[in-house]
Amino acid sequence: MDRPAARPQQVLIGVGVLAFAALLAVGAVGIPAEAGYGGVGPNFLPWLVAAVLALCGGWLVWEARSGGYRHMEPASGAERGDWRGFAGSRRGCSPMPC
Repeated sequence: MDRPAARPQQVLIGVGVLAFAALLAVGAVGIPAEAGYGGVGPNFLPWLVAAVLALCGGWLVWEARSGGYRHMEPASGAERGDWRGFAGSRRGCSPMPC
């Protein structure tokens, strides 16, 4: 059975999540680790979030490299985005009255 090829865009998403987890871990290094009443210091939650994000990022990379997101629905809607309409909505102009 042939394995489907890896999809670079999907691998990049996983690598981006891994990079964000690394940034959170670097930020958590600067938080003091003195444990409070419950034995958990103020740096526990940032380390937990960084670890879980790293786990999810690794899983996303593994999924993408082992054939892509297999149960993804096909894209719906237009093939290209309506960038002029998006830019107009960012300026506060809306075709719909409030």
